Amino acid sequence: MILQALASYHQRSSDKKTSDKLAQLGWISKLIDFAIVIDRTGRFVTVDDLRETKDGKHAGKLTFVPNIGKQAQKHTNSGKDANLLWDDVRFILGRKAKGKTTMEAFCRTVEEFFPTGQTQVDAG
Repeated sequence: MILQALASYHQRSSDKKTSDKLAQLGWISKLIDFAIVIDRTGRFVTVDDLRETKDGKHAGKLTFVPNIGKQAQKHTNSGKDANLLWDDVRFILGRKAKGKTTMEAFCRTVEEFFPTGQTQVDAG
């Protein structure tokens, strides 16, 4: 049974019609509503609305994003398990409950993968 499922997955992932819909190793497919665009220096440029309208309702766009751990499936309640380069408003902008903790976790995650020594957090 498991071998059949693996063979089926391999066949789908090598099929040019479906391979662009399957996440590669280290990535996961998630619905993303907005993208914060920054320039090369990290300065804010704009916010892109990625939502698509279906049946009169807005829904996020299915997007491949980095999968660095179990938090990509479900966050713990600690507020310290941020995703890399994507997450909800609590982590990205430090809004809602545990805002400063979650934003610091997001910045630490980015710094861990892209070390610069210049990450600063000001949750206001």
